[in-house]
Amino acid sequence: LSGGVPCVVIRPGCVYGPFGKTFIMRPMEFLVRGRLVLSGSEQTPSNTVYVDNLVEAIVRSLEADEGVAGAIVPLADDDGWT
Repeated sequence: LSGGVPCVVIRPGCVYGPFGKTFIMRPMEFLVRGRLVLSGSEQTPSNTVYVDNLVEAIVRSLEADEGVAGAIVPLADDDGWT
């Protein structure tokens, strides 16, 4: 980058982890009540990333050499979940 600060852009998918309300706690509450409704195709990838994996990506981008400056990294776990 000419005269700028070298950076990496991380674009995380839907972040989830322990006690996360959106992707963990609320769905479990609805499941217990028998009110969980899933819509869309069961073949559609979930586009989620576990919070620890996001943190690891941030740390690695901070430690990376300048050769990765300007990179744009879409981030999601490749777990096959739908």
